Amino acid sequence: MLTVWCVKVGDKYTDADVLMLKSQVKRHLSKPHDFWCLSDRKATANTVILRDAWPGWWTKLKLFRFAGEGRHLYIDLDSVIVGISSRCFRISYPCPRIGRSQDMAARNPV
Repeated sequence: MLTVWCVKVGDKYTDADVLMLKSQVKRHLSKPHDFWCLSDRKATANTVILRDAWPGWWTKLKLFRFAGEGRHLYIDLDSVIVGISSRCFRISYPCPRIGRSQDMAARNPV
């Protein structure tokens, strides 16, 4: 299943922005998916609340901590979705993970 993510940190965006994006994704994405918001406080969607959110867009990097197996799609809250091409989901390739030191150590022994 596809997981769609957005990030809401600070006061620039509101719950209404999260709901608008969630609605646009639901309207244009026919594939089964979950919608999650990474935030420094509770949002109106499924929310992962960060205790140690970084300022501004830096929090996007924390998505690598929560994005597990499967496919993930990140969309900025200031995006307007007018259509999602099904071609995006036909591509099959292994997605490298960032920050998994045990994997890197296994490939590059000292």
